[in-house]
Amino acid sequence: MTIKPHPEVGPGEVFVRELGGAYANEVITHHHRMVIDEPVPKGGEDKGPKPLELLLASLGGCISITLRMYAEHKQMPVEEISVFVKRGSAEKN
Repeated sequence: MTIKPHPEVGPGEVFVRELGGAYANEVITHHHRMVIDEPVPKGGEDKGPKPLELLLASLGGCISITLRMYAEHKQMPVEEISVFVKRGSAEKN
């Protein structure tokens, strides 16, 4: 994979671009780079997590970090915080 130049990405910004191939995309944040893709059965090459998995990870991370910050603010001793996030399906009425 060739790393191409990208526009400046500041705090709170994300730049996403196709990498070529089926569905793989490069995600660039202020300090990080990662690849997202679809699994082989969906036509991708499984080069990284699916976009939905990254979204679920973001939600879980926000919950975990918020709980840790709250515990610290309230000086509550907490050994470990774990969050499990699972996608649901929308019900059709």
